[in-house]
Amino acid sequence: MADRKKCKAAAVATTDGGGEDRISALPDEVLQRALSFLPSRDVVRTCVLSRRWRHQWKSVPALRIYAFDDCRDVQHLSDFVTNFLLRRNRLALDECDIICFDEGDGCEVFRENARQWIRYAVSCQVRVLRVSVEAHTRLFGAPLKAQRLKRLELFSVELGAFSLDFSSCRELEELELGGCIIKDKVKQILSESLRRLRIEGCDFFRNRTRISCPNLISLKITDFTLYTPVLMSMPSLASAFIRFGEHCADSCDCYYYGEFGPDYTGCHHSTVKGNGTVLLNGLSDVIQLELISGAGVFIFRRDFRCCPTFNKLKTLLLNEWCMAADSSALIYFLQHSPVLEKLTLQLRKSPRTMVKRGSTNKNQNEKFLVSKHLKLVEIKYCEDEMVQQVLHVLSACGIPSEKIIIQRISSWASGGAQDLRRL
Repeated sequence: MADRKKCKAAAVATTDGGGEDRISALPDEVLQRALSFLPSRDVVRTCVLSRRWRHQWKSVPALRIYAFDDCRDVQHLSDFVTNFLLRRNRLALDECDIICFDEGDGCEVFRENARQWIRYAVSCQVRVLRVSVEAHTRLFGAPLKAQRLKRLELFSVELGAFSLDFSSCRELEELELGGCIIKDKVKQILSESLRRLRIEGCDFFRNRTRISCPNLISLKITDFTLYTPVLMSMPSLASAFIRFGEHCADSCDCYYYGEFGPDYTGCHHSTVKGNGTVLLNGLSDVIQLELISGAGVFIFRRDFRCCPTFNKLKTLLLNEWCMAADSSALIYFLQHSPVLEKLTLQLRKSPRTMVKRGSTNKNQNEKFLVSKHLKLVEIKYCEDEMVQQVLHVLSACGIPSEKIIIQRISSWASGGAQDLRRL
């Protein structure tokens, strides 16, 4: 009874006092825009509302295909989409979603059809394309040629050969890869037009995939596994967030405990070929940078040997990896960031494992000018004793105590602050 009353109230709300349907009186473009937010299957169902709605679904500027955990539903959906595309007016698409949550037999049917649906969307000059298919399906066997594509999101997709060559997508500005497998034949992620790149939880099988996107302004790479990708020059980069996952192959405990010198280039876990940097040269023009890593990752110390300078860097966030062994990473950034304004240190580990006892860095005894623009050093920590090593390094670098704020975090997961004080 309550549902019936709600439906009646909704019907009344769409009519005037004389019972006229005000929604149906809207222009076609407005109706089709409203319908574009619905799954395509639901869009077609609106054709039974009235004569005014009978053909609206044919011109909706979006294709949204969602399959759930039901093999029969996936098969029925595939048949529906085939008929839908045959009868739809072949107009330009603003958006296309192809999403499958079925990992069973139905997913195989969906995958086979998904390739055809992607080609259809590209032929309709799609602007935004989202694809998520379980079981890491390979959908792209050749470079994507979508001239009007502006945003591309790929999830749980296997990418091989030239599938990440976007040189033919001249309007592509945003790319997001989530949980994808990037096979060893992918030599590079290439795009001249790309402005924002986000890579989360992907597997990089090649040693090493190059990211060649010179016009990027925003970069986020987090929790990847296996090999760290190589960053090429990005002179327009405004912000970057890099977080190493626990399954990164570029890690060795020898770095963590400082058992090898600065010329050590790795162990049996991984190899790095060539004399150039992996990450830091590509990040040398960034304005805002966050680097989160385990102390055992050796990529940074290897990159430091090439002496990259961060001439535009104003805001920097590091976690405890910068204090590993001899604090050389923290000192390096302070030495080579001439316009740095704010430094944030997030420290979670105990100094008993974070810094090798008795170890000293010869750079701590060398006098150098810290950025005259430095206004604030913010230290967030869990244990009181963690702060002492950091303060010692900052003092040795000539940073006055009045520029340092320390903050104890009672629960790092929730970010709850227990104590905040300025030295």
